[in-house]
Amino acid sequence: MATRDYLSIDIGGTYIKYAIVDEAFGMKKQDKVPTPKSKGMLTEMLYGLIGQHREIAGVAICCPGKVTSDGTVYYSGALPFMHETPLASLISKNFAIPCTVINDGKAAALAEHTKGNLRGAADGAAVILGSGVGGGIILNNSLLMGANNQAGEFSFINANIDAGPITSQMVGRKLSAVHFVNQCGQLLALEDPDDGQTVFREIENGYDERVLSLFKGYCRNVASLIMNVQAILDIEKVVIGGGISAQPLLVKTIQKQYDQLFEEMGFFGKMLHKVKIEVCAYSNNANLIGALSYFKTVYV
Repeated sequence: MATRDYLSIDIGGTYIKYAIVDEAFGMKKQDKVPTPKSKGMLTEMLYGLIGQHREIAGVAICCPGKVTSDGTVYYSGALPFMHETPLASLISKNFAIPCTVINDGKAAALAEHTKGNLRGAADGAAVILGSGVGGGIILNNSLLMGANNQAGEFSFINANIDAGPITSQMVGRKLSAVHFVNQCGQLLALEDPDDGQTVFREIENGYDERVLSLFKGYCRNVASLIMNVQAILDIEKVVIGGGISAQPLLVKTIQKQYDQLFEEMGFFGKMLHKVKIEVCAYSNNANLIGALSYFKTVYV
């Protein structure tokens, strides 16, 4: 019997990544295209991609924003024109093929639980550091969706509501990897302040105390988020994802800051069980794998 193939699509603010993925999550073809900047152009591009792969058994999509169980997208972060788009039904009706849509952070958590570094963990979480802070929560071996399909939206946690305007103190702002790299790039007077590779080379060199201090503070804030999540959910493992997680120094420093926070808590630190902190196994492919994993819970 022939193995069925699926088209998995990750709609991001900059690129649409897609792959032909088989039932065992093997990648057979993979590519990316720039994300269009209007709803009409995006729909046209998606239709074109699907039309080129008519042999597929289904379409699995992930994207930013709130996504309801029927595959309708709301408040889609960097893609506001997707608001109120019934994406799954549009594709299903036009191509007579099953389609599912899930939030990208939840897709990453599913990928890690299905095949990655959350595999075997009954209770865990993925924290995805990007322009904001997305993620997903696994409880009792199942993805936690929440009453409004918004569980795991770490960006909206308030770090310190008394320190200034509430939006400036949200985790999504304070732990934005994009913002952090840009801050470092500005301090280093880089020609391109968003050049993350150069920023991390400078951090690893350790010559600029301003940048080192900024990096340690950033990692301490991530560690604090993990501690807060642990205090509420009592999970066993957290995996860190997003493009910045490709830098080995990141998770190493988050772990160091996490241990330091426990030391500073003294007696109270002994009452809370530490979680294991690891990098996401699938990095840039996590969303594609997770989108298909969700599809299979619905249709296979």
